[in-house]
Amino acid sequence: MAIALGGLCLVGPALTVERGLAGALAAIAAAAVLGRYRGMRALAPEGAALERLPEGLRRTGAAAILLASGVLAILAGRGIADLVIAFPAAFWTLGLGIVAALVIPFVGRRTGGLLLAAAVLLGPLASAVGDRFEAGAEDGRGQAYSGPILGIHPFQALAIVIDGYGPFDVPINDFVEPDGSRGYGPQEYAEALERALHRIAELHFADGPARAREAFAGAEVRAFESPALLERLDRPVADGPQPRVQILSGSRGQRSRVELVCPGTRSDPRGLQADDVMARMCPDRHAAEGSAGLGLTGRWTGYLELRGNERLSLARLLGWTRSDDAAGRAVIRREEQLIGVGLVALALLIFGGAGSGGRRRQAGARALATWGAASLGLAGIVAFFFVVAAGPWPVVGALETPPAGAPGWVLAGWLPAILVAAGIDEVVGLGEGRRALAGRGWLVVALLVGTLSAAAWTTVGPWIRPELWFHEGPGLGAGAFRLPLEAWVIEVGARLGGALDLGPELAEAIVAGVLVAGLGGLLAGLASGLLGGVRALAPALGRWAPWVPLGVAASLAISRQTHGGALLLGPALGLLATVAGLLALARSEGRGRLLWGIVLLLSAAIVLWGVVDAWRWTLRAGPFLTLCSALAALLGGVLAGWGLLARRRSGP
Repeated sequence: MAIALGGLCLVGPALTVERGLAGALAAIAAAAVLGRYRGMRALAPEGAALERLPEGLRRTGAAAILLASGVLAILAGRGIADLVIAFPAAFWTLGLGIVAALVIPFVGRRTGGLLLAAAVLLGPLASAVGDRFEAGAEDGRGQAYSGPILGIHPFQALAIVIDGYGPFDVPINDFVEPDGSRGYGPQEYAEALERALHRIAELHFADGPARAREAFAGAEVRAFESPALLERLDRPVADGPQPRVQILSGSRGQRSRVELVCPGTRSDPRGLQADDVMARMCPDRHAAEGSAGLGLTGRWTGYLELRGNERLSLARLLGWTRSDDAAGRAVIRREEQLIGVGLVALALLIFGGAGSGGRRRQAGARALATWGAASLGLAGIVAFFFVVAAGPWPVVGALETPPAGAPGWVLAGWLPAILVAAGIDEVVGLGEGRRALAGRGWLVVALLVGTLSAAAWTTVGPWIRPELWFHEGPGLGAGAFRLPLEAWVIEVGARLGGALDLGPELAEAIVAGVLVAGLGGLLAGLASGLLGGVRALAPALGRWAPWVPLGVAASLAISRQTHGGALLLGPALGLLATVAGLLALARSEGRGRLLWGIVLLLSAAIVLWGVVDAWRWTLRAGPFLTLCSALAALLGGVLAGWGLLARRRSGP
């Protein structure tokens, strides 16, 4: 359950709706029919199924599970890392799940069930606590300090950009003197500027984006005096204190920033484009005279800009600085790699040996996996309730036009149907010593609910895309980038915040916390369920079970050719579906063989298509991608061909 729902998190909350609901609903219907047909067929006992498979084929299947587990594990780990970097409050939700998984094995069954239910219900509260903790950061809000106010003349202007939205020219309609002798004094000037920023929120962002409205509506401007500073080499230091203003964004966190640019900038729907400091200077003398003395020309002194910071982060702990240039993106990439690989190692080394002993570790793994799946299920029910009760009904039509430059069919968007139809429980059931459940109708229902909810809440489809390292987005300022999951969470958070009257940061923290729970459950499920299946298929490989996926995950974390392993998601899920089809084929009797033979061939075809898809999307083809592609294609072909031939030789 946790692996299937976690797989839905990796490929998107449901089937991609970018190209319309018709194709997605047709795929769900096909999965339901296939699952129903499988449920009506009798399956052979577990032991008999394994005895029908040759030893070499079982080891090949075990190797495929190990490699696919490594790919899924690093993508889940990187997904959690992206979320906790972009939304630090999600750290608290992850901590709640880990604490529950550590405590539940030491209490009774009934008490453990109550604790697990409480952990699921308290997930949003943990996100709210984390959001409140972040709100207490002293340097959480982006801000800018002006140069000294030496005197501003009427009709000069200040051009301001907050959180990447703008620039907006704010003209000064009177004199501004340091001593307030005529016109405005520094305090009156600060109050007038603050009113102007609040008015911008009313005029331009009344209907959203929510983050932009919060940034301008909550902006503050404070007048203060600073000691005289030597800011120009051609003039001596002034006597006495110097009046200045401090402008603070209404938002907080690493997206919070205040920028001052030259007035009269041409309006561009793309926002400010990346440039250097000199390119932002006023182009001529007359524009220079209109800069309100805030340090953007050679005539006036400079200003100080401070970006917002999170209170809890690995980068802050290690003293790393995140900036908007290539060096800053390298810091975020390094932080993502460390967190992702660390989470994978923690899950595999703690829960990876659960199948071979250690009831408490096994109970902890099951508790964490169940917590993640239940959190996603509860979120899906709530989302669907809002869709039905509060609207809006799906904003995506039956058929949609693909974005410019996008391929006609993106494989990763349709893989949830493969997970449902092929039955991951066929593999997980091996490690848990039980028969796979004959019907998984609830997964089909979950897929349907998720698809309709996603179509209503956002038009964004699958979020695992080739541009995984970073991508530019509107409202981010010049040269700023977002992490892969960030845009999706921000869009859904804006809808949730508008429906429940929550602040953008709190709504985003709740959405990110739910996704962290689902991906954490996937990691626990991989470590306990799939690795247990490896031990059942090939006991000789059991002792290597935790180390092989960990090595695969560590190598993919630094791989640019595979975009951190994302381009191998299709082949990995295809391999799992192939192994599941192989097991179902060995266990089926009668006409069920034909059905699962077809599923087996389709799963192998998905592996091959995923390899082609990876080569089509990669930006840096090289030997590592060649090795991964060849290995995936070889395993898929061997499993399908050998499985069909072996079944025919041992048939009646």
